Amino acid sequence: MRFTLVAGAGLAVALSAGIAQAQSGADDPERNWAAIARCAAIGSAAQRHACMDDVVRRAGVLDPVRVAQAERQDFGREARAEAPRPPARSAPTPAPAPVPVVDEIATTVRGVRTVGFQRLRVTTAEGSVWEQTQAEDFPTGPRIGDAFVIERTTLGGYRCRFGRSSRYYCQRMD
Repeated sequence: MRFTLVAGAGLAVALSAGIAQAQSGADDPERNWAAIARCAAIGSAAQRHACMDDVVRRAGVLDPVRVAQAERQDFGREARAEAPRPPARSAPTPAPAPVPVVDEIATTVRGVRTVGFQRLRVTTAEGSVWEQTQAEDFPTGPRIGDAFVIERTTLGGYRCRFGRSSRYYCQRMD
Protein backbone atom coordinates (compact mmCIF):
# COMPACT_ATOMS: atom_id res chain seq x y z
CA MET A 1 0.00 0.00 0.00
CA ARG A 2 2.80 2.41 0.91
CA PHE A 3 4.61 1.64 -2.36
CA THR A 4 1.40 2.35 -4.30
CA LEU A 5 1.02 5.75 -2.66
CA VAL A 6 4.68 6.60 -3.23
CA ALA A 7 4.46 5.45 -6.85
CA GLY A 8 1.25 7.46 -7.35
CA ALA A 9 2.83 10.56 -5.85
CA GLY A 10 5.95 10.11 -8.00
CA LEU A 11 3.79 9.74 -11.09
CA ALA A 12 1.91 12.88 -10.16
CA VAL A 13 5.13 14.85 -9.76
CA ALA A 14 6.51 13.52 -13.05
CA LEU A 15 3.35 14.35 -14.97
CA SER A 16 2.82 17.78 -13.45
CA ALA A 17 5.64 19.42 -15.42
CA GLY A 18 4.35 18.02 -18.71
CA ILE A 19 0.80 19.01 -17.92
CA ALA A 20 1.85 22.52 -16.97
CA GLN A 21 3.72 22.93 -20.26
CA ALA A 22 0.81 21.60 -22.30
CA GLN A 23 -1.58 24.25 -21.02
CA SER A 24 -2.67 26.89 -23.48
CA GLY A 25 -3.69 29.63 -21.07
CA ALA A 26 -7.30 28.41 -20.66
CA ASP A 27 -6.39 26.34 -17.59
CA ASP A 28 -3.77 27.33 -15.10
CA PRO A 29 -1.09 24.95 -13.76
CA GLU A 30 -2.27 25.38 -10.17
CA ARG A 31 -5.68 23.95 -11.03
CA ASN A 32 -4.06 20.97 -12.78
CA TRP A 33 -1.75 20.37 -9.83
CA ALA A 34 -4.75 20.46 -7.50
CA ALA A 35 -6.49 17.88 -9.72
CA ILE A 36 -3.40 15.63 -9.59
CA ALA A 37 -3.27 15.99 -5.80
CA ARG A 38 -6.95 14.95 -5.60
CA CYS A 39 -6.18 11.91 -7.78
CA ALA A 40 -3.24 10.93 -5.58
CA ALA A 41 -5.53 10.87 -2.53
CA ILE A 42 -7.82 8.21 -4.06
CA GLY A 43 -7.37 4.82 -2.38
CA SER A 44 -8.38 2.47 -5.22
CA ALA A 45 -5.66 2.01 -7.82
CA ALA A 46 -8.13 1.67 -10.70
CA GLN A 47 -10.01 4.83 -9.72
CA ARG A 48 -6.75 6.72 -9.12
CA HIS A 49 -5.43 5.76 -12.56
CA ALA A 50 -8.75 6.70 -14.18
CA CYS A 51 -8.56 10.08 -12.44
CA MET A 52 -4.97 10.63 -13.66
CA ASP A 53 -5.97 9.62 -17.19
CA ASP A 54 -8.78 12.17 -17.05
CA VAL A 55 -6.41 14.94 -15.92
CA VAL A 56 -3.84 14.26 -18.66
CA ARG A 57 -6.59 13.81 -21.27
CA ARG A 58 -8.09 17.23 -20.40
CA ALA A 59 -4.60 18.76 -20.52
CA GLY A 60 -4.10 17.39 -24.03
CA VAL A 61 -1.11 15.22 -23.07
CA LEU A 62 -2.73 11.77 -23.50
CA ASP A 63 -2.72 10.99 -27.22
CA PRO A 64 -5.71 8.82 -28.33
CA VAL A 65 -3.62 7.41 -31.20
CA ARG A 66 -1.03 6.13 -28.70
CA VAL A 67 -3.82 4.56 -26.62
CA ALA A 68 -5.16 2.78 -29.73
CA GLN A 69 -1.65 1.52 -30.63
CA ALA A 70 -1.21 0.13 -27.11
CA GLU A 71 -4.59 -1.64 -27.41
CA ARG A 72 -3.49 -3.20 -30.71
CA GLN A 73 -0.12 -4.28 -29.25
CA ASP A 74 -1.80 -5.97 -26.26
CA PHE A 75 -4.54 -7.65 -28.31
CA GLY A 76 -4.82 -11.30 -27.27
CA ARG A 77 -2.82 -11.09 -24.08
CA GLU A 78 -4.59 -12.69 -21.13
CA ALA A 79 -3.60 -9.99 -18.63
CA ARG A 80 -5.39 -7.13 -20.38
CA ALA A 81 -5.29 -3.78 -18.69
CA GLU A 82 -8.64 -2.69 -17.33
CA ALA A 83 -10.18 0.13 -19.32
CA PRO A 84 -10.11 3.40 -17.40
CA ARG A 85 -13.36 4.22 -15.66
CA PRO A 86 -14.98 7.57 -16.23
CA PRO A 87 -14.25 10.13 -13.51
CA ALA A 88 -16.69 10.40 -10.60
CA ARG A 89 -17.22 14.12 -11.18
CA SER A 90 -18.38 15.64 -14.44
CA ALA A 91 -15.70 17.28 -16.55
CA PRO A 92 -16.19 20.91 -17.55
CA THR A 93 -15.38 20.04 -21.17
CA PRO A 94 -16.97 17.18 -23.12
CA ALA A 95 -14.93 14.01 -23.02
CA PRO A 96 -13.50 12.70 -26.31
CA ALA A 97 -15.06 9.64 -27.87
CA PRO A 98 -13.83 6.40 -26.27
CA VAL A 99 -11.33 4.28 -28.16
CA PRO A 100 -13.23 1.44 -29.85
CA VAL A 101 -12.57 -2.10 -28.63
CA VAL A 102 -10.51 -4.07 -31.14
CA ASP A 103 -12.24 -7.33 -32.11
CA GLU A 104 -10.08 -8.23 -35.11
CA ILE A 105 -6.48 -7.69 -36.17
CA ALA A 106 -5.35 -8.01 -39.78
CA THR A 107 -1.60 -8.40 -40.27
CA THR A 108 0.89 -10.55 -42.21
CA VAL A 109 2.91 -13.68 -41.46
CA ARG A 110 6.54 -13.03 -40.50
CA GLY A 111 7.38 -16.62 -39.54
CA VAL A 112 5.70 -20.01 -39.26
CA ARG A 113 6.61 -23.45 -37.93
CA THR A 114 4.85 -26.61 -36.78
CA VAL A 115 4.60 -27.52 -33.12
CA GLY A 116 3.27 -30.97 -32.41
CA PHE A 117 0.91 -32.94 -34.61
CA GLN A 118 -0.79 -30.75 -37.25
CA ARG A 119 -0.45 -27.57 -35.19
CA LEU A 120 1.04 -24.28 -36.37
CA ARG A 121 2.85 -21.49 -34.56
CA VAL A 122 2.65 -18.22 -36.51
CA THR A 123 4.66 -15.07 -35.78
CA THR A 124 3.02 -11.88 -37.07
CA ALA A 125 4.66 -8.82 -38.58
CA GLU A 126 4.26 -7.05 -35.20
CA GLY A 127 6.05 -9.90 -33.42
CA SER A 128 3.12 -11.52 -31.62
CA VAL A 129 3.13 -15.33 -31.58
CA TRP A 130 -0.10 -17.29 -32.14
CA GLU A 131 -0.35 -21.06 -31.74
CA GLN A 132 -3.05 -23.33 -33.12
CA THR A 133 -4.90 -25.08 -30.26
CA GLN A 134 -6.52 -27.98 -32.16
CA ALA A 135 -4.97 -30.29 -34.74
CA GLU A 136 -6.17 -29.50 -38.24
CA ASP A 137 -4.75 -30.24 -41.66
CA PHE A 138 -4.58 -27.43 -44.22
CA PRO A 139 -4.16 -28.04 -47.98
CA THR A 140 -1.37 -25.45 -48.03
CA GLY A 141 0.38 -23.94 -45.06
CA PRO A 142 0.94 -20.25 -44.47
CA ARG A 143 3.90 -18.58 -46.13
CA ILE A 144 5.85 -15.54 -45.07
CA GLY A 145 3.99 -12.44 -46.24
CA ASP A 146 0.53 -14.10 -46.34
CA ALA A 147 -2.37 -12.19 -44.85
CA PHE A 148 -3.13 -13.27 -41.27
CA VAL A 149 -6.31 -12.36 -39.40
CA ILE A 150 -6.98 -12.89 -35.69
CA GLU A 151 -10.52 -12.36 -34.43
CA ARG A 152 -11.96 -12.42 -30.93
CA THR A 153 -14.65 -15.04 -30.31
CA THR A 154 -17.11 -15.56 -27.51
CA LEU A 155 -15.89 -16.59 -24.06
CA GLY A 156 -12.49 -14.96 -24.57
CA GLY A 157 -11.22 -17.21 -27.36
CA TYR A 158 -9.55 -16.36 -30.66
CA ARG A 159 -9.75 -17.70 -34.21
CA CYS A 160 -6.96 -17.27 -36.72
CA ARG A 161 -6.95 -17.43 -40.51
CA PHE A 162 -4.12 -17.14 -43.02
CA GLY A 163 -4.61 -16.48 -46.72
CA ARG A 164 -7.81 -18.24 -47.80
CA SER A 165 -7.65 -21.03 -45.22
CA SER A 166 -10.47 -21.97 -42.90
CA ARG A 167 -10.54 -20.38 -39.46
CA TYR A 168 -8.94 -22.30 -36.63
CA TYR A 169 -8.79 -21.79 -32.88
CA CYS A 170 -5.59 -20.21 -31.62
CA GLN A 171 -4.08 -18.54 -28.58
CA ARG A 172 -1.42 -15.93 -28.08
CA MET A 173 1.82 -17.44 -26.78
CA ASP A 174 4.06 -14.42 -26.06
